[in-house]
Amino acid sequence: METCARLRQLSLSQVNLCDASSLLLQSLLLSLSELKNFRLTSSCVSSKGLAHLTSGLSHCHLLEELDLSNNQLGEEDTKMLLGALEGKCRLKRLDLSHLPLGGSTLAVLTQGLGHMTFLQSL
Repeated sequence: METCARLRQLSLSQVNLCDASSLLLQSLLLSLSELKNFRLTSSCVSSKGLAHLTSGLSHCHLLEELDLSNNQLGEEDTKMLLGALEGKCRLKRLDLSHLPLGGSTLAVLTQGLGHMTFLQSL
């Protein structure tokens, strides 16, 4: 994984990300300090998988774009994601399109986005 340390873009769209794979992805993300763009669309991420993912993302301090569209994130998943992104003041684009966001999840999302001052696109 040392050879990937300078990776700036990572796209893992349309993969069936099981819990074991998400643990490997967490390890990879922990080593990607220069990652700016991460796409994980249509990837069947479970709540446990998202926990691994958010743990890894919390170390990607240069992240500017995150695309998690077409996944199944609930209210607790959204809280977990926003917690991991809280220190990401550089995040400019967050794509959560085609997610089943109900009223309570939207409220959590609205509250959590207040600290993302550089966010240009949601």
